[in-house]
Amino acid sequence: MSASLQDPPTGQKSRVRGIIFMVILVSLGIHVAAGIIAGVVIVARYLTEPPAVFKAVKDIRIPAQDREHRMNMASYDGGAAKPAFTDKMASARPTEFALPDIPQMPMDAVTEFDPSGLVADQVATIGSEAGVGSGFGSGAGGGGSGKGGSAMDFLGLPGTGQRIILIFDVSASVTNALEKAGVPMSVIKDKIRDLLKSLSINTTFGIAQFSRQYAFFKPELVPASDPNRAEAQAWLDTWFSTGGVLKSNTPNLVPDRVGFTGVLTEAFKLKPDLVYIVGDGSFQRGGGSGEQISFDEINSTLKELQKSLPEPATINFIGVGMRDSNRKEMRRIISAQGGIGRFKELETKE
Repeated sequence: MSASLQDPPTGQKSRVRGIIFMVILVSLGIHVAAGIIAGVVIVARYLTEPPAVFKAVKDIRIPAQDREHRMNMASYDGGAAKPAFTDKMASARPTEFALPDIPQMPMDAVTEFDPSGLVADQVATIGSEAGVGSGFGSGAGGGGSGKGGSAMDFLGLPGTGQRIILIFDVSASVTNALEKAGVPMSVIKDKIRDLLKSLSINTTFGIAQFSRQYAFFKPELVPASDPNRAEAQAWLDTWFSTGGVLKSNTPNLVPDRVGFTGVLTEAFKLKPDLVYIVGDGSFQRGGGSGEQISFDEINSTLKELQKSLPEPATINFIGVGMRDSNRKEMRRIISAQGGIGRFKELETKE
């Protein structure tokens, strides 16, 4: 008989050992196969090219100025506080020196008392843009009257503007009156030159002279550049009238038959925001008629011309050798132009 039949427990043990050994072999085979497959997959990943992936990555950088500012602030915060001396020194006895005397004030702007003119000036000041605090000064010295541009002073009358026109009555009566006031036409030329030098480059200007005819320096306003200033000075030296009449060959001469109102109309076509007028307040029509232009016509003409502008222009009038009636009427006309113009009279010396 076989050993299994002779010894059943021994055969049973042999079968158990065989089963265990088979399970171990199968497990090892599975692990080996899994390892081989895993190795193939890993190697395949390295051999195959990965797909392109687009990502937007936020690059956080601190500008150099911010870093420097933060470092400066940190250094300032970490610094020691500086000692401060808050006590004030005072003297209880007079000093050994005296303040200088008050300088002499110019009296050329003083005129005889005119109640109507005083009231007109006060009304003009209250109604002006500067009086209600609506100035929008900009540029070089802008402000005060709500207009930007250059701040200037011509014959003691201040103004501010970007588009400036100077208008001069060069008739014989005005020329003689300027001589008596100590401001002859030669001095007027110097004053114009000084005014042009004070203008900024973004300011444009024009010059006009008239008697019963008129002529402009240029048919348009020009920038206040060095070449234009030099050309204007040459024009003044050559063509600016000092004898009461304009030269017949003056450039841009217009033999107008309406006189002062004609030169005003041409001036406002250039869209000025500041106008200086020098005259005696007595204006005649051109063409040799000798007819006097009424103040009502001048006033109505100015009002209509002001309507053609985006904003009313500042009209500054400098009178010389004026009669009482002319002075009163010109004050009224200037104060009626939106309350932003000024009137001044040069005192003549008898």
